[in-house]
Amino acid sequence: MASNRSSQQNSIIRALKLLDILKSGTDSKHKLTQEQLLSLMKKMDGSCTLKTMRTDLRNLMNAINPILDDTGEEYKDHPEDYRIIYDGIEEGRHRMSGIQYIHEFTNDELDLLIGLIKGSGGVSKESIDSITGKLKKLGSEFYKYTSDVIQAIPEHNTIDKTFINHNIWIINSAIIYNKQIVFTFNGYGKDGTLTPVREKKYVVNPYYVVSYQQKYYMLCTHGKYEDVHIYRLDLMSDIELCEEDRESVRGVPELEHSNAKEYMNRHLNMFYDEPRTVTLKIKNTSSGYTSVHDQFGDKYTYKKKIDDEYDEIEVTVSGNAIIDYAIQYSDLVEIIRPMGLRNKLIDKINSIQKKYTDNK
Repeated sequence: MASNRSSQQNSIIRALKLLDILKSGTDSKHKLTQEQLLSLMKKMDGSCTLKTMRTDLRNLMNAINPILDDTGEEYKDHPEDYRIIYDGIEEGRHRMSGIQYIHEFTNDELDLLIGLIKGSGGVSKESIDSITGKLKKLGSEFYKYTSDVIQAIPEHNTIDKTFINHNIWIINSAIIYNKQIVFTFNGYGKDGTLTPVREKKYVVNPYYVVSYQQKYYMLCTHGKYEDVHIYRLDLMSDIELCEEDRESVRGVPELEHSNAKEYMNRHLNMFYDEPRTVTLKIKNTSSGYTSVHDQFGDKYTYKKKIDDEYDEIEVTVSGNAIIDYAIQYSDLVEIIRPMGLRNKLIDKINSIQKKYTDNK
């Protein structure tokens, strides 16, 4: 009895060693024959034979793979369910060669994930190094990250990330349990610390948390009002769940029939004034249309060619945001309509000119 238990334990240990070898030493471009696998196993367990290795490998595959039929149809129908495969498995072949472990993430997917982490200004260098190190271990020993040129831009934010994560957790709980939240909203004082913008706390109905330009924002409404308001999470403190239920999103026109992404497309730079249709005169060069795509993606409508140098397009966007865009790209774009918005831009330009000329 004890002998059988010992034999079973040895088999499990050998199977785990096989799994380690396959995880670290194989991928889609690096496969092993049974003889190569046995050679690596003997370095870890000198008593391992080809017969015991084949038995342990079969037991391992039966444990982590679905049962394979003689036709290979099960594999062809659900290849994503298999972790250990070999050449000819799709044909139901039993002779195993070209054995490989299928990792949870492909090399391209690992590159993408690591690139996103390394390019995020909201993550400390220590966290980036820790997370990317763990991600690299999810690939084989042959995996090499191919984009080490990506560097995060330093972010001048002294807020502890655990503070933001706490706020996200509270807001998420409120959304799940359909509750209002109460919080203090702050700005930075000249000493670099958060200072409440008013004594009275804010009570809101939270609907979404969104990430925009490496900061988190909450989309919400106040009381029974329909207007959407936006608050930066790193400027919110003393946040708590309320007992009162939040108002239904069905009463919020801008959010009822859209999602957060659509809302953000209409509210560049997180301005929350009512979006409107704006007609723009845009320079029909690569620079002109690159600025359009950078700001609006494909959410614009080409209307007509004005002349050899300019086109006319329409966008639906926050008025305040389009004024900032028109000033930033003044050599490429001009607001044509509505006239009220065009005149508001003219007033702002005159105000800027006055500021820089009156104090000469």
